[in-house]
Parts: sequence; C-alpha cells; structure tokens
Amino acid sequence: MIRIAQRLKLVTFPRVGERSRWIVAFGLIHSFGFSSALGELVSDHRALVESLIGFNPRVEIGQLAIVLVVVPLAFWLRATRSYRQGIFRPASAVVALVASLWFV
Repeated sequence: MIRIAQRLKLVTFPRVGERSRWIVAFGLIHSFGFSSALGELVSDHRALVESLIGFNPRVEIGQLAIVLVVVPLAFWLRATRSYRQGIFRPASAVVALVASLWFV
C-alpha cells in the first residue's frame, strides 16, 4: 500500500527503510483492530465519526503527557550505575509479560 501511494504521488517518504515499513505495518494493523472494535460498539455512522473526533485527540494528549514524563526520567536514570541491573532488565521483563498477555 505504501509503494502504491508513493507511485501515485499521494504520499512521500524521505527513504522508506525496513524499520519504517515495520512501523507503518504495525500502525495499520493496530488501527484496523481499533476500527473494528469501535465499529462493533457504535452502530450509527454519525455517532462513530463523533466518537473518533472526541476519542483520538484525548488518546494523543494522554500519550504525549506520558512521554513528557517518562523520557526525561529515563534519560536521567540511564546515567546511574544500577540502571541496567535494577531497572532496565526488570522493566523489560514486565513489558514482555504484559505484551504476551495482550497477545493471547
């Protein structure tokens, strides 16, 4: 889909590498899952549009708020000696566990 959009000059990317393709593919799969779940919850088309317009900005603002708190904290913590042993590995294990539970 990305290649077709590029050939039709609908979308331009600086250089689409392997990582960018994975990111776009993940975004597409994620949005298809979200749209199907929301489609089951909302039967009226107008209500669906209103739900998306109201829901999406709140999600983006929430993500931005989390990033604004977590990223500076992570940069500060990575300079400490015990970061890799005490935080990085256990946090990675927790993230992997939660992701595996969501996957199943």
